[in-house]
Amino acid sequence: MWLNTEAGKLKTGIIILSLFLTALIHAAPCGIHGSARPGTREYTLNAFKNRSLAPRAINRRITLEKLARGGRYENSEAAALIGYVALVKPGGKESCNCGATDPAKIDTHIALVTDLAYANDKSKHIVVEVTPRTRRRYHFPSTATLKKQILHKRVMVTGWLFYDSMHEHNAANTNPHGSQIWRLTCEEIHPVSGIKVLHR
Repeated sequence: MWLNTEAGKLKTGIIILSLFLTALIHAAPCGIHGSARPGTREYTLNAFKNRSLAPRAINRRITLEKLARGGRYENSEAAALIGYVALVKPGGKESCNCGATDPAKIDTHIALVTDLAYANDKSKHIVVEVTPRTRRRYHFPSTATLKKQILHKRVMVTGWLFYDSMHEHNAANTNPHGSQIWRLTCEEIHPVSGIKVLHR
């Protein structure tokens, strides 16, 4: 009886400690490299995705049309892209957000197109992303609310340019015969620091 009682206490203690450590890990802030391992490509790319300050200068020569034609730019460039919103959805689990699943702690994925006629053609979608950091800093609403506000509207999206090489197999201009195409180019705005609905 004594052995069983002590064993039970030990098992209970281990469970409590495990739950405490899990809660501690999830409560810890997610760093700019997210949960990616040092030395990996994701570790380097995540630092660009997790920028939080808006760019000081915008290259006005960079347009959505140029990105659609395959334009490639440095990750240090910033742009204000004008286009139509084809899609707004939660981003899902990603290492840049430490594998979070809470809607407030994952990206909002927005697809822009040069013409609403391309809204249902994913091979024409140009991705821009609101991150948890920029959502807090620039007071973007939730993904669901943002969808109600901007879907199928003409907008100007401002932020840092980022070439997401992890998705070259998903982009029509880098893998034109691929079977899992859901974007036109790997060039995107990530993170987004501003969204303005245009009424003309």
